[in-house]
Amino acid sequence: MKFENLLSSGYNFSKNEYSEELGYILFNSMLLFNLLLLVSATVLRLYESNYYQALFDTFYIIVSVAAFVVARLSRAYFVMTFYMLVLVSYLLITFSFARGNNPVGGIGWYFILLMTVVFIRGYKEGMVFFLISVFTVMGAGIYAGYSLVQNFIGIMPFVVAYFFIRFYEKRNTSFRNIIEAQKNLYAYQARHDKLTNMPNREFFFEQFDRILEAKQSCEERMAILFIDIDNFKAVNDTYGHQVGDEVLIETSRRLKVELSEGDLLARFGGDEFVILVKDMESLEGMLSRFSATMQEPIVTQAKALTVTFSMGVALCPDHGNTETELLGYADEAMYKEKKEKQRSLS
Repeated sequence: MKFENLLSSGYNFSKNEYSEELGYILFNSMLLFNLLLLVSATVLRLYESNYYQALFDTFYIIVSVAAFVVARLSRAYFVMTFYMLVLVSYLLITFSFARGNNPVGGIGWYFILLMTVVFIRGYKEGMVFFLISVFTVMGAGIYAGYSLVQNFIGIMPFVVAYFFIRFYEKRNTSFRNIIEAQKNLYAYQARHDKLTNMPNREFFFEQFDRILEAKQSCEERMAILFIDIDNFKAVNDTYGHQVGDEVLIETSRRLKVELSEGDLLARFGGDEFVILVKDMESLEGMLSRFSATMQEPIVTQAKALTVTFSMGVALCPDHGNTETELLGYADEAMYKEKKEKQRSLS
């Protein structure tokens, strides 16, 4: 069995479950680390003939192993197992601290539990546990007859832990903001065309699916426009791909300017653009404006080029109710128009 599977309890996590997977890894790492230390401590206790403390450590080993096994039975048991271990550890360490002669005995385990809560369950729960731990340690110290100085020494690790956590939170705020910004950037780049900065095919299909689902509850008509630049290959072959890129960028800009609110423009790839028109009342005027704006020459570094385009229109629900039907109809209509242009020129 791979070590990463051991730490994640052997479960598979999706990309959106990064926090959950991290919680499993932290929880199991804590258990394995605790078990390693406890076994070592138990051996030393037995060597020193401290059988009482060795028995205490052995019981805690059994509890930790049980928690490790239960956590692997089902993902639904994770939170329950976590709190079970925290509760048992808290009770056992408090009892040991109150019975011991060393006022700092067991503080290390309190510290581990506090940090575990902070990193696995969140900052607020960690702070609640911090306050509970401080009062518990002081109460146990008073019960055991410790002096004020001894009690102060007992709660010092928690004060240190508190300031450490506060420092950690402030220190990582900017780091988390950078990560979040990078995530947003990657998500944006994955759904937008790099050249034109327009939504790409993936983004269009996501939005189209949502619109179609919403449309089932209302009688809203819409249209799909499939646009292809005529003879675009000739532009690339004659003037080079840089000029072709300029044509694509300017074409996408002109198309975007003519959109109404709620419409969606996407570059499907190459010289193909698709527009989702939700405002059917503006469709006719939009088509006229498209034709007019595309008749104006596109000024490139090589020369001013007059670009024409072919377009296919699919109406919903007239020509279909699914994205496959509508896009297929619009694509076919566009190619029919392109072929008619070629026949008229020949």
